[in-house]
Amino acid sequence: MTLPPARVGGAPLGDSFALMYSCEDPSTPLARNPGTGAQAMGPGDGYLCRHSRSTGVFWAHPHRLELGAAFASAPGAQPPRGLLSEDTFQRTVLEGFQASATWHQARRLGLCPFASGQRC
Repeated sequence: MTLPPARVGGAPLGDSFALMYSCEDPSTPLARNPGTGAQAMGPGDGYLCRHSRSTGVFWAHPHRLELGAAFASAPGAQPPRGLLSEDTFQRTVLEGFQASATWHQARRLGLCPFASGQRC
């Protein structure tokens, strides 16, 4: 199950949320869950996540705080290797995220089935 794109903003005072992105190298001996992931936790114990066993979907800028992943790209679109404009991201990334020091954007992170005992 996936949710449509949403914006975090205008939340009532007292509500909080957290975003977490990860990329764990599968060649590391202690890798517990190798691959690339994105998690969003929000009000009312809301939790969304997306994970891929591939680290090839992940990109990061070598000198600035910019990172992202395209879990699925639009037909004919190349996965991004750097930060995209908001419109280009919406047009070319079907499932994924991008983040900088001042901007976080995600599209179609799925509900995580931890309650049913499955891994995200």
